[in-house]
Amino acid sequence: MHEIYTADYCFITTERCMDIYPRDEKVEYLGAIATQCSADNALHWPSNTLFNIKIFVYIKSNYHHLDDLLSVIKASPAKFIVYSVGLSNSRKKQFSSHNILFSDEPCNIERLQKECHGAIIHGGNLIDQFVSVGIPLLLLPLQVENLMMSEKVLKEKAGISFYGPSNKNIITEKVKLLITDPALKKNARLLSKRMAVLPLNQQLNRVTKVVSRLLRL
Repeated sequence: MHEIYTADYCFITTERCMDIYPRDEKVEYLGAIATQCSADNALHWPSNTLFNIKIFVYIKSNYHHLDDLLSVIKASPAKFIVYSVGLSNSRKKQFSSHNILFSDEPCNIERLQKECHGAIIHGGNLIDQFVSVGIPLLLLPLQVENLMMSEKVLKEKAGISFYGPSNKNIITEKVKLLITDPALKKNARLLSKRMAVLPLNQQLNRVTKVVSRLLRL
């Protein structure tokens, strides 16, 4: 990080309130950049459940509490789209349910921002992409920076987290809170008002203007 911040200028794809390494000089905060990961714009949510709360899950296939998490969401009344790179067919079959759709391809983030009511993720820039549109999170940190980013969300009470020894009862309670707690949604919406959501072309224009100015110095 020290080498990065010795640069003449930095462009950060988040807002200052969410930056885990904030600085005040020679920096431009661009906000979250949503990447359309799939050419298929439609999201195919499970249809055979009456409970219409939609939750997106992006989980690593080597996550150490994976079986507990999948077992919990299988028993939940909500609808889930689960994207997990490398998840075996046997695991998909084991946790197959009327309320879970396992996606083999990355999901369209812009559609998720419009359609889902909550997300279960590890961290990364998906945090910004969801909280910038007021979607509450259940965060499952895998490493130190995930933990640091999750603390930003927890401080704003726009999400909850689970980190530590396996405990299916706690995971169950966390998923239930994500689905039912109106305060999480309210706080996520309040946080989103502090985060600019600009089209990609406008963000690129901001970068171009700053770089052009630096080149003239």
